[in-house]
Amino acid sequence: MRRFASLLLGLLAGLPVGQAAETVDRRFIEITVGEEKYQGRQVVSDAHACWLMERDGRLRNINLTDVTSFKKLGNVFRPYTANELKTRLLKEFGKTYQVEASGYHAVVAPAGKEKACAKIVDMTSDSFISYFGRRNIKLDRLEAPMVTVVFPSQKEFLDYCDRDGVKKINGLRGYYSPSTNRVALYLEQPAKPAKAFYGDLAVPQSPLHRAADDSALLPFSRLTPYGAPQAATTFQDTLAHETTHQMGFNCGLHSRLGDDPTWIIEGMAMLFEGDANRDDARQQSSIAQRMNRERFAWFLEYQKGRRPKKALEEFLTSEALFQTNTLDAYSEAWALTFFLAETRSSNLSAYLKRLANRTDLGEYSAMKRLNDFKAVFGKDINHLEVQYLRFINQLELPQPELTAAVPDPLGLKP
Repeated sequence: MRRFASLLLGLLAGLPVGQAAETVDRRFIEITVGEEKYQGRQVVSDAHACWLMERDGRLRNINLTDVTSFKKLGNVFRPYTANELKTRLLKEFGKTYQVEASGYHAVVAPAGKEKACAKIVDMTSDSFISYFGRRNIKLDRLEAPMVTVVFPSQKEFLDYCDRDGVKKINGLRGYYSPSTNRVALYLEQPAKPAKAFYGDLAVPQSPLHRAADDSALLPFSRLTPYGAPQAATTFQDTLAHETTHQMGFNCGLHSRLGDDPTWIIEGMAMLFEGDANRDDARQQSSIAQRMNRERFAWFLEYQKGRRPKKALEEFLTSEALFQTNTLDAYSEAWALTFFLAETRSSNLSAYLKRLANRTDLGEYSAMKRLNDFKAVFGKDINHLEVQYLRFINQLELPQPELTAAVPDPLGLKP
């Protein structure tokens, strides 16, 4: 066993943990563990373990001491083609589903819904690329398949959560998993909405020496928008939100193995909620149309009654608010990101690049987080907070017609 581990380490040598993206090892390899064979390319490795990206985009953590054989299959990683992936997905999900696959996206949905769902995914992806292109942010080239699974009902979705090892939180609407590289959600609307707003789970630190475990990377998941207008946009916003996560983790804005701050991951995803933000004509939309009405209203209420003074530095350096007051945390994540995107887009671009170019995959300490933020936005966090809150407080809540119920042109109502 140790001999194979040493040989494999030799094969993977030359790319230490956190190697810069421009020297990614794209060799196509096969690793055998017992009776199982895994094909893909290494993402990172050390003397103990290897993270392998498989042909379907899944990340697998392999202990080198468990390896029984390996071989190099080619100089360039070969993901599944659209047709290969479609065949595998149809076999996995059965005859009541269809797959719309093109490029790097594959959408699994109830028969008759797949094209409409794929249209939202494609529109969100195009807007995502256009958004960062206009801000001169260079994105990594896509290489792994990105699968979206749409279930017709909440029950089928929750059954899938069990199989995927995802904790079923009350109100869970959908999620993106950095481990499987899949988005999963459901069409059926909640029968009894109560309160409006969403929340997501954080990705924990994932050290390389962790035992091989597909659940090592927890998902970013969205809670049902209780109380929001029960229009077709509810499903579309959820799908756009999770697709934005998927694109961010596949285009190099966020690391699937790193420890990026939750606020920027979620804040960027929330920028793409709402039709105005998914539209390529977004540059001509008003600031009221680009606002997230529910997040904005929640943040005003949080700021008025619960938000401590000079809270920004703590928010930037700690995940505590996401764990103790989830909805407050997500409203602040949206508000801060929206402020930066609207008033300091070039600085926001530089900050995202700085995060993407981090070379350490270990703990992202509070001091490192704060220093990276200050390096881009300035050292006076208190002054920035005054400007940030003044900007938010000068905004006006969008009128209901901006987010009111709309027809269902894509035919997505179950």
